[in-house]
Amino acid sequence: MKQGSSLLTHGPSSRVENQTETGKLCIDESCPSNNSDNSINIICDNFEKYSCDKLSQNSLYNRSFNADDIIMKMLQSTEYEDVPSVKAAQAFYKTCTIASSMGKPLIKKKIGELIKLLFNGWLMSSNDTEQLDVEQNVLSSEKFSLTALLLPSLFQSRVTALFSLKLFGVTIEIHSGSLDAFDKEKLNVSIQEDSEVKELIFKYLENVGALKSNENMMDGVFELYSELKNVQKATVYSEPKRVSHEYLTTTCPIINWDVLFRNVFGNESYNQLEFTIQSEEAWQRTCDILRSKVTIDEGRKNIHNMVVIDFLYKMGNYLQQYFEDFYPTNNDKKPPTCFGETKENFWWTINKEHKYSSISKTTKDEVNQMFNEMKHKLTELLSQRSWSSEDDKQKAILTVSNISVLMVDSVFLDQVNKEKEIILENELSENNYFINAYYSQKARTKTSSSEDSMLLDLLQLLLSYPIFTIDRRSVVIFSWILHPPFWSESHSMSEKYGIFGWIFGRQIISAVLNDQELHSQTEYSLECKQNASTPFESQLCCLSEQINPEIPQNKIFYRLSSDINGLMLSFEAYKGTLTENIDSLNKKMFFSAFAKIVCSGLSSYTIDSGSRKHIKAYEFIVNDVLKHSEGFSEAYQCEIGSIMNPVRKCIL
Repeated sequence: MKQGSSLLTHGPSSRVENQTETGKLCIDESCPSNNSDNSINIICDNFEKYSCDKLSQNSLYNRSFNADDIIMKMLQSTEYEDVPSVKAAQAFYKTCTIASSMGKPLIKKKIGELIKLLFNGWLMSSNDTEQLDVEQNVLSSEKFSLTALLLPSLFQSRVTALFSLKLFGVTIEIHSGSLDAFDKEKLNVSIQEDSEVKELIFKYLENVGALKSNENMMDGVFELYSELKNVQKATVYSEPKRVSHEYLTTTCPIINWDVLFRNVFGNESYNQLEFTIQSEEAWQRTCDILRSKVTIDEGRKNIHNMVVIDFLYKMGNYLQQYFEDFYPTNNDKKPPTCFGETKENFWWTINKEHKYSSISKTTKDEVNQMFNEMKHKLTELLSQRSWSSEDDKQKAILTVSNISVLMVDSVFLDQVNKEKEIILENELSENNYFINAYYSQKARTKTSSSEDSMLLDLLQLLLSYPIFTIDRRSVVIFSWILHPPFWSESHSMSEKYGIFGWIFGRQIISAVLNDQELHSQTEYSLECKQNASTPFESQLCCLSEQINPEIPQNKIFYRLSSDINGLMLSFEAYKGTLTENIDSLNKKMFFSAFAKIVCSGLSSYTIDSGSRKHIKAYEFIVNDVLKHSEGFSEAYQCEIGSIMNPVRKCIL
């Protein structure tokens, strides 16, 4: 989009474009209170062009804001020698980048080291001497432990080929295992014979170290797979059954459930949790099969091989980066970069240790005060509504009262969860990327019912992302945005409300409208009714009549209406904080601050979206919001009918 053209209108006149080249406008504290007629025309025809053009003169708002640059400097810095979590992140990134340049023989060796660490070896990748060692020290009847064998997969994803665990609230659910690594339908080779499927899977495994001389071992693995698959197919669905810990121990004694739960849910008093089995019959029959297998050498070998293959299959996202023929996937997504993986795996560390991770007490107090003042102002405005019933009015007021603000910084993170940090600090290898990839999987797996999984998912967005409302009616602010250029303790109140007040306002009002009117509207119809049923509907209809027909319609009205309404609420709250009449200069500073920060890249899209790397350009230009503001029209006295003061404003 060319600068100065509007998404929602067809753009300013060419006369204004020419005037803007030479016109000068001053709206800072040091400026004269009166503008020239020429500058007034510039404001009233295209305020956004002037505001964005002037950014180059103001370093406060012109700072390049690239979160990835800051994170990369952290990974490459030598300033964190005494911070184990950052050193772990640096080690992960280093081993990943080194692995990217390794040849396949060395990659196979590293994968072998991982299997040796977790499973004490693998028969399929072993020569005769190594096989004897595995058989004597791992697979002998005296030393074989099915519980220990399953733990790496449970740490990895809570799913094994034999059974899986899920933690919901205070309940541990036991489900059937996943046999996808051997299932020809899952592997998209359903038309092939079983013998061909076995041969194909072994070729996959050869990439990661299996020896051709051991291909015959696949026969035993597939015999076990067929038995387990038949159990799953033959089992009739039944309702989950609640069972006791004692029942698990007596019915399936081949697994030490105490050891298993203590390791998987390390910080959980699992004896106080409830247990359910999703299909008791399938679970019992699986246990019976395994009980018969562990009594013979061949059975133990087949179980061990199956578990290792299944584990490698679940490492596919990592292994496919180095071996294209290892369990090919239909996923068209490009493999993550080492930098991307490090951000994903060490979001906790990055959030807690980056240079903008703290929030001062003064800032927290100011933010809380501003937030409460805006809630108070909206409550006051809602109580004056004449178009809704008393019940609807009280419901809206209750929604506002229940909204809270949550500021996420390093102090907050310290209070939430440290388990992930402990794993990644203590277990990572200095020279094996695949060991580190496994432990990063382990660190991301939920281990406790006390974990707030939604909040932890939210925190993975990194503190560089701004602010948004979540289902629990909290407006979440990440620490990064409470630093310049978005927030500064030296900013005037007009600047703080122009920037942060707008964000608060749009989030609070969106929460109220979502409760009352948006749940039943997935996309607003351009067929506007003659008499809209609510002011919100009237506003959307008004916007639809002004929109540029060349741009996509979907969701535009909602986001723009949130911006317009949020800025209105902020302006009203700002006026309420002043002990004397607000003068024209302060009004101008309010709208100037909003324009500057939006032109700098803090947008509706940035606020609403949770999947982007950098601050994105504003989706609507400044004019599209400000032309609907009565406060802006009052401050600049634009002529009625001008672009920035249309006869019909789309306001609530």
